[in-house]
Amino acid sequence: NRALSAAEIAAIYNAGSDGKCPDVPPTIAASPQSQTVTAGDNATFSVNAAGSPPLSYQWRFNGTNINGATDTSYTVNSAQATDAGNYSVMVTNASGSATSAVATLTVLVPGTACTPAPAGLAAWWKAEGNATDSAGTNNGSLFGGAGFAAGEVGQAFSFDGSSAYVQAPDSSLWNLGTNAFTIELWANFASGTGAQTLVAHDAGSGGNNKWIFWFSSGRLGLHVNGSTGIAFILSSLFTPTLNQWYHLAVARNSTNYQFFINGAPFSTTNNNIVIPAASTPLTIGNAEGGNFFSGLMDEVSIYNRALTASQIASVYTAESFGKCALPPTILSQPQSLTVVAGSNATFGVWAVGLPPLSYQWRFNGTNIPGATNTSLTLSNVQSGAVGAYSVRVTNSIGVTNSASANLDVRYLFVYGNGQLLLGTNYSYGLSVAISMQSLFMNGSIFYTLNGSQPSFASTDYTGAFTLTNNATLRAITYSADFMQSSEAAPIYFTILPTYSLSTRTPGGGTISVSPPNGPYASNTTATVTATASNGWTFLGWQGDASGSNPMVNVTMTRNKIVQALFGTPLSKTVAGNGSVSIYPSAALYPYGTVVRFSATPQPGSYFGIWGNAASGSSNPLYFTVTNANQTVSSLFASLSAGQASLAVAPDGFGRVTINPEASVYTLGANVTLTATPDSGQTFLGWSGDASGTTNPLLITMNQSKVITAGFTRRPILTPKSLLDGPTADGFRFTLTGEFGGHYRIDVSANLAGWSQFAVITNTYGQTQLTDPAGATQGRINKGT
Repeated sequence: NRALSAAEIAAIYNAGSDGKCPDVPPTIAASPQSQTVTAGDNATFSVNAAGSPPLSYQWRFNGTNINGATDTSYTVNSAQATDAGNYSVMVTNASGSATSAVATLTVLVPGTACTPAPAGLAAWWKAEGNATDSAGTNNGSLFGGAGFAAGEVGQAFSFDGSSAYVQAPDSSLWNLGTNAFTIELWANFASGTGAQTLVAHDAGSGGNNKWIFWFSSGRLGLHVNGSTGIAFILSSLFTPTLNQWYHLAVARNSTNYQFFINGAPFSTTNNNIVIPAASTPLTIGNAEGGNFFSGLMDEVSIYNRALTASQIASVYTAESFGKCALPPTILSQPQSLTVVAGSNATFGVWAVGLPPLSYQWRFNGTNIPGATNTSLTLSNVQSGAVGAYSVRVTNSIGVTNSASANLDVRYLFVYGNGQLLLGTNYSYGLSVAISMQSLFMNGSIFYTLNGSQPSFASTDYTGAFTLTNNATLRAITYSADFMQSSEAAPIYFTILPTYSLSTRTPGGGTISVSPPNGPYASNTTATVTATASNGWTFLGWQGDASGSNPMVNVTMTRNKIVQALFGTPLSKTVAGNGSVSIYPSAALYPYGTVVRFSATPQPGSYFGIWGNAASGSSNPLYFTVTNANQTVSSLFASLSAGQASLAVAPDGFGRVTINPEASVYTLGANVTLTATPDSGQTFLGWSGDASGTTNPLLITMNQSKVITAGFTRRPILTPKSLLDGPTADGFRFTLTGEFGGHYRIDVSANLAGWSQFAVITNTYGQTQLTDPAGATQGRINKGT
């Protein structure tokens, strides 16, 4: 239904046998983008679509077709508030349709009144003929010829670009760290070149800690430098028109930085740098000893949170009306006081808001004549001054009342272990020494310990006494003529039980405890630290501590004991024709471990002697590990004619005695071997060059022999030391078995039914376990 172009006809011809492609339905390659404009400005949306031609376009506003809007772009002319909303476009062809994503148009309409200051306003320099902070107490001072001129909202700071700036005192508010924040202000540039500081917390040039919000090289930016690194967090390009007001803002939420110009989001970037703290004043219009701002600046504000886009827009659209002045807000309330009769008492308040602020102090809700300052001092206070004090703060915007602060005038003082007690709840370990003092000359004191009302009929205080149990102390003092009296506030004493903490180690290191000296009050924490000696390694805790961390915290809920285990390597050397086996085989051996060295000569040789860390010729050798990094050496020698060697080694948990004991015998000699199983084990029999279960066994040395005595390897469960036995946590016991062996612990209440309690790896030959049910009921444990 149209005339094809020459190119279209040529394309059909060139396709040859491939023919014409089927029509392709539309796809959206680039959707229209959201925009923010000021009322009266134009806003243009556009779309990029693909598909078989021809493509048709229909723009929509809030889902309704816009008459005549059928091009690839659509322009809203002189946008007004009624034009704000969602815009999209439907693209169609003969094969189908596609709808773009929604683009939102925000229209900023100039305000007709001030806008409420957003929450989180920490500092606000309005520049109304002074550098007063209208949101806090960070009042600034003008330097270098800084002055005032007509601003966007009332007056503004005026800076000459060469020496003028405003300085506010240092505050923790400026140490931004990783906190969310917003800085927003109005700026009117007299120059568009160079680096011009807006606001900075800058400790000096170079690598000193700092942050600077500035305009530099055609961009807004936040420059960060210091021990945490260096960063230039920049906006997109921005070319301000000179002598025109702009509302500028930067907000950070987590690692996201967003810049705003004239109430609209301008650009966004991410940076995870920690902004360093700097002990230095905050400056407006100057940083690094230069980079002065040239022009006017107004309504400089810092927030302790990231403002939303709509909140920043509301500040911008308020234009000359600005943010509404703040009613009084109390940042620091007057505090309750306890004082000695006859002394002075001073209450204070810290309030902010639109100045001037007026103050009126009250006593029990009634105005105090002449008490109209930020503080109230009462001189020579007596019992009649006891009561509630508060202050009403007003300005032209509103009024606020402080919380009440109570004044307590004491004629009677109570001391615990020599410390003046002004509170109501105290805890002590074991006991506390109580003493009392009356401020009445020759006054008398009477008290109760059960919380009952004290009177002259109560216990007469004659001197210090000791509390060893919980008590509620109430006391009253009378003047010498009994015409005056004063009762102390009740004091609740809790006497906590105390416990001991014992430490022990077999050897190889030391244990320290912090705090070092017991006893320890109930539920306090002691830190126990194991320190290995040279050549030793900390292996783990036993008793009332567990794990392999050399520093653990022990909560004192009863008398407790902890043991630290330390281990060291053990090595061997062999000289001559033979071999030596070590049992158990381990990388580290706990202090005190008994290690068995078994020497086996090759044919024609015999074991001669042990050397280095060991001595003698007993074979096997039972070596106790007590020193670090020891080596046991062995020597084998050749047999002479008419001699035979004998090597006997246990396999399992037991020992063998040889009578007469030797490693080499004359041929034909008789030798008796006696196998002795360890406690709880069984002798299984002989193997190698002997057999059977005869015990003792008489052998004739008619040749060299290597004999093995077999024993069982049953794990043993015992409460074997001070670390074991009944505890408040359960029944604690120790499994003794193979180094590195895997064991299952089963439990039963009647020997009939068994259930699995734990599966462990016995890394160092002994493992301690606690059965929690053992604290409340009888149980039987077995290991497999």
